[in-house]
Amino acid sequence: MSSAGRALRRPRTPATASGIIKPLLGVVIAAGILYVAVEAAGGRNLLDEGLRAVGGADIGTALTSIGLTMSTVSGDLEIREYCRSEHSSELAWHFRNQTVDVPFYTACPGSGWLERFQELAPSAPLMVVDIGCNKGYSSAHVFSLWAPELGFAPDTLRTKRPEVPCGTCADCNEQVLVKSTVKKHSAPLTLFCVEPSMRNFAHLILTRDAFFPPTSPPDLQWYIVNAAVSNVTGVSHFPRGCVDELCSLQGNSDGTRPRDFDYVPLTTLDALVKDYAIPAIDILKIDTEGFDATVILGSMEVLARGRVSLLTFEYHEVGVWREYALRDVVEKLDGLDYVCYFDSKQTLSRMTSCWDPAYEYYNWSNVVCVKRTHFMYAELEAMSSRFERHRAEYYAGKRAAGQGKEPTVQDAASP
Repeated sequence: MSSAGRALRRPRTPATASGIIKPLLGVVIAAGILYVAVEAAGGRNLLDEGLRAVGGADIGTALTSIGLTMSTVSGDLEIREYCRSEHSSELAWHFRNQTVDVPFYTACPGSGWLERFQELAPSAPLMVVDIGCNKGYSSAHVFSLWAPELGFAPDTLRTKRPEVPCGTCADCNEQVLVKSTVKKHSAPLTLFCVEPSMRNFAHLILTRDAFFPPTSPPDLQWYIVNAAVSNVTGVSHFPRGCVDELCSLQGNSDGTRPRDFDYVPLTTLDALVKDYAIPAIDILKIDTEGFDATVILGSMEVLARGRVSLLTFEYHEVGVWREYALRDVVEKLDGLDYVCYFDSKQTLSRMTSCWDPAYEYYNWSNVVCVKRTHFMYAELEAMSSRFERHRAEYYAGKRAAGQGKEPTVQDAASP
């Protein structure tokens, strides 16, 4: 079984480093820090495995105990790459309380990071891959932000196409508030909409024709691809009578296996990128109703080469999530230098190197991940509950170096 399929580990009790353990712990930490100078993700993994081998505490606590921190400077922030154990528990407690108090807290997130991305890069060329495109609402959201002149937005989609269902999160009522002064696109925008359902595919073609007439700008492209995406290639079957957004390769949302299926091409993201000559992906959205983990496994080559800047996927109690642990998926992405957060209606909740068992709660949720080297890393971190609750730590290094006082909240979110 792949590393993403291992069972969730029990939380480890921090051990006291004494006797022979203490020098070993020091060697492990020193080796990891040395390696981090060459390859950050490899250094983090070396520290992880080394500390486990010698029975050490979590890395955040171990590093703090010897007066060291591992951090990434992104924008105006110095981001510590490991949460202290008490912070991890505190942040997880806050997250789980929010999931109880706020309906659909992370199931139907606000995705404020997407609007922030548009504000900071309104005129840069954009490449988006939307896997599990369904009715097209996510695609419409992107076009409404970067190319508002098309009039293709979640709320206008159903105005022109009233036969299209609204969506579980009332997507058809979503009105995108564009804060940018840009009223017209100024750079190419290409979006690949990949959908396995033949019924949805037919609706998507009609939606494309309604919003992208022959006179639409040639550098605004919405490609509709009828295919299922997983970690293998070939041919698969998909429910022919799919009437909602909860259909998947496993069958209908009620758990039944209908008699009638359509056979559809089965591909991986790695193969899709080669087939369509996609050089890099700015935003990769995955929503495959429980099969997102296998889609990620089929994207390893693209992710390992750093060709995806931002990645969002769903976490569920259905599909392959019965076999895959979210923690292992997050750790696998961390090894490829991606930081993952639970997306939500309010603040983001960082999981990478801040893990707590409470996050493995097998419920409908959305996750957003960012490449550490991308400018949006600072933006997502500034939207997190960790930043909200422990903001001073992000500027401690600057104050120690005599670089002035801590910026205001507004300054912290500025490019």
